[in-house]
Amino acid sequence: MRTASMTSTTPHFLSGKRIAISGAGVAGLAFAISIRKEWPSASDPPQLAIYERDEHDNAIGREGYSLSLRSDPPGGLQALQKLGILDQILEACVLTVDTSQDAGFCIWDRNFCEILKILSKAPPGLPVGGARIARNRLRTVLVQGARDAGCEVSWGVAGTGVSRRDDGRLELRLSNGETDVCDLLIAADGGNSKIRNQLRPDDGLTFRRIHCLGATSRFEGPIPKPLDVNYGMVLSGTGTGLFVSPVDDRSALWNLSWYTDQEGESKKPPVSADDAEAMLREARTHLGEFSPLLAAMVDATDEATLMAFSAKDKAPFRHADAAYPDVVYLGDANHAVSPFAGNGANVALNDGWDLARLLCASASLPAAVKAYDDISVPRSTRVWKQSHFNMALTHATGWKSWLYVTMMRLVAFFFFRTYRLASGSGSKRT
Repeated sequence: MRTASMTSTTPHFLSGKRIAISGAGVAGLAFAISIRKEWPSASDPPQLAIYERDEHDNAIGREGYSLSLRSDPPGGLQALQKLGILDQILEACVLTVDTSQDAGFCIWDRNFCEILKILSKAPPGLPVGGARIARNRLRTVLVQGARDAGCEVSWGVAGTGVSRRDDGRLELRLSNGETDVCDLLIAADGGNSKIRNQLRPDDGLTFRRIHCLGATSRFEGPIPKPLDVNYGMVLSGTGTGLFVSPVDDRSALWNLSWYTDQEGESKKPPVSADDAEAMLREARTHLGEFSPLLAAMVDATDEATLMAFSAKDKAPFRHADAAYPDVVYLGDANHAVSPFAGNGANVALNDGWDLARLLCASASLPAAVKAYDDISVPRSTRVWKQSHFNMALTHATGWKSWLYVTMMRLVAFFFFRTYRLASGSGSKRT
């Protein structure tokens, strides 16, 4: 899209300017690739500088994160196709999902008996309807895409704060003691964004009274069924939730969660030997709530991937009242969701794509940011609300658990045990 006001004789308002991107996660990298791809050829492109707190793109233990890529709204697979890297992503995926396969997102009872399976129908123009990918593999492909677009990441350097210079430009403070003077700052530095915490100190994360404990299990042979081709939630009915997913053909992710009034200490991999022993001991207290498959997964745990965290999130916001209109927040920095959303990466990919294309097509920064908010805020609000439903479903007990399960069994029955998702709408299996 190009607005009528953009002509070959009128330089773009960002032409020759400097854009700093704080955070080389999914949203930040998608933005960097997109603005290079969409930039109007008649204007000189802006300079891009990307800063990331991680020391490199394949941090220890990060492979334990596993992400869903979906074709139903917000359509992460479509965003990757627009970025021109969908083929590389699919090659890196551990699992692809389509109605031609008996693989997909499942909701199981405590014995891993299927309650409901959701298969994603591939919409026109896409080879699959869904996929599952390890976080580090997704970022590796995005980093290479950014490099191919002429962008490099400064690893081990985080944005720590921003201020306004006398000449009106922004000065980004960096963790290495240096500064970067820029004309536009993209804050894509995650749910605990230092930029947002400085400029919007009252807009922090909310603890959702859920603590999570998980890791990756390594098996000598193929991973046990049904995890070889499926992923999803296991409902215990006791208030403890379980999420499981393949990571590769010999590894699978498990994540236990439960309600608590006390926010637990976050532990990132790799943890100490004492912490690993305590975390595994805690996990084993929940084994009786699930089938022996969980015990096998816990016994096969790679201790270097153990992690613990509290589920937190925050509602999205519009930029209209921002004190710094030239600071734009992407992904979790704007609208953090917990892992129960199951859609964080898809929203982040679309955030990066939409902001970049609107910046390229608009006549001014305020116009671009308003158009971006009009798309991003409703989209992320839907995902944020869905995550709250998923939390209630996963940890339900008593009559609430019975009601949820009964409703899902009715859906499975009326849709021949499979509910297809095709661009946000369902259709019967034939």
